[in-house]
Amino acid sequence: MTVMSPITQGTTSRFFPRVCTCRKQKLVLYAKVLESAVRAMKLLGPGMSEKAYEQHMFYSLYCNNIATATQFHVYSPQEHTCKPPILCGILDMLVQSKILVELKANQRRINSNHIEQVMRYYDVMQKKPMEGKLSSIEQDDDTLLAIVINFTQINSQNVVQIWNNATKKHETLYVDKIVLRD
Repeated sequence: MTVMSPITQGTTSRFFPRVCTCRKQKLVLYAKVLESAVRAMKLLGPGMSEKAYEQHMFYSLYCNNIATATQFHVYSPQEHTCKPPILCGILDMLVQSKILVELKANQRRINSNHIEQVMRYYDVMQKKPMEGKLSSIEQDDDTLLAIVINFTQINSQNVVQIWNNATKKHETLYVDKIVLRD
């Protein structure tokens, strides 16, 4: 029996629960990603590494049966098919092949370099997908959502800062003021 990861939708194994094969809408997924980020900040607090927040968010999304890949290699396709693809970078999280998540930790704020980084991945992944590569994403529409999440403190308050390419606005969530349901 082949062991499949949760990123493979609709498969089962003795190690992973069945992942929902339905295609959740981006807005619902976006809310779940933000909820998992707030949960990570509430549990871990400020000052942790990106990897710690990433692992907690991955587990939270996994428990909600949301297919998520971490440390996703983004390849830039070549004009000539005989040339190998070029590694453009490594995206922190790809949520259900719809949401690109770049995580930052302990930064004062999300800056233009962070936005440029996630938008570079966005631009590459919006182009023609390559056959046989993980970056060939089957999208139910032609748009992806790219977000940057920063875990930090402002005036001794734990916050999660967010930027997304849909609104192109910065948001700040004060974690201590948010009540999450279990």
